[in-house]
Amino acid sequence: MGFTETEPVEDLTGLVESLGVPVEYRNLPAKVHGISVPEKWEDRVSWVVIINSGDVWSRQRFTLAHELCHVLQNDPGQVIVDRAQMQEARPERIANSFARHFLLPEDALQDKLHRCGKISTKEQAAALVSDVILTHGVSRDATMIALGEVAEGEINTSIIEFCRTAAVGELMRMSGNSAAWDELNATRWESFPSERLSQQVLDAYAEQLVSLQTVADVISDGSVEDARLQLREAGWNVDQPTSR
Repeated sequence: MGFTETEPVEDLTGLVESLGVPVEYRNLPAKVHGISVPEKWEDRVSWVVIINSGDVWSRQRFTLAHELCHVLQNDPGQVIVDRAQMQEARPERIANSFARHFLLPEDALQDKLHRCGKISTKEQAAALVSDVILTHGVSRDATMIALGEVAEGEINTSIIEFCRTAAVGELMRMSGNSAAWDELNATRWESFPSERLSQQVLDAYAEQLVSLQTVADVISDGSVEDARLQLREAGWNVDQPTSR
């Protein structure tokens, strides 16, 4: 797929959807990072992934990579990623390991460490951690686990502990990355339907195969009025469903 060991995976949502898996961003309960749900149609299994829009950007990406592993492994049953008690079952350990190494390969982290040189202050450590989070879109927790393995003994334990427990926003402030972090989290708490499903239902609507209510169920949580407004803003003539 053209990935390298040092370049970040940029459009992770697009990648997952290109594999035929719709990705929704929804406001889930506070203790849930994400859900992946399989549905069997005869001999074929289809998946839908839902990510908690209330999580910060990097946590959302890590969860999506985690859920991608469940899809690739074809793990049975509905899988819920719970922050209150991260499951110790083997599929969960595999998915966490996959997400970390897929988003942040060891070579990429080694390259970052080589470029930043010796780290002896909290400010230097905050700059490194912030850079990893912003560049590779991996959660702070996963970043710290990776650093603990790759840079073991190279960074003072008190500095490691500081980066592990400080608020991510504080690390961004210390490293001068607050504006970039705020921009990435600008849509936090907002819900976004799957682009893949949205396009499919709009194509079907244009062919008069589905009703406006079906469109609303996909793009506006069932609100026909909101769906009608969105379609008008996109240039559709909702009085004539096949017109645009």
